[in-house]
Amino acid sequence: MPRTEPIPQPKGDPFIGNMRAIDGDAPMQGFMRLARIHGPIFQLEFFGKPLILVSSRGDRQRAVR
Repeated sequence: MPRTEPIPQPKGDPFIGNMRAIDGDAPMQGFMRLARIHGPIFQLEFFGKPLILVSSRGDRQRAVR
């Protein structure tokens, strides 16, 4: 069985998770910055709910296979 690696994720705050990692004035640029830091597939958590982000169409197609 292949070993899976955890999805990269920025360190979050208690309760709000990664809410402060996203710039409210320029959220897309914030997501792009996080993709440059953590890779094309990364995870954020908002109020205890995980959200997996895929930054390109090619990676999305690989992720859903």
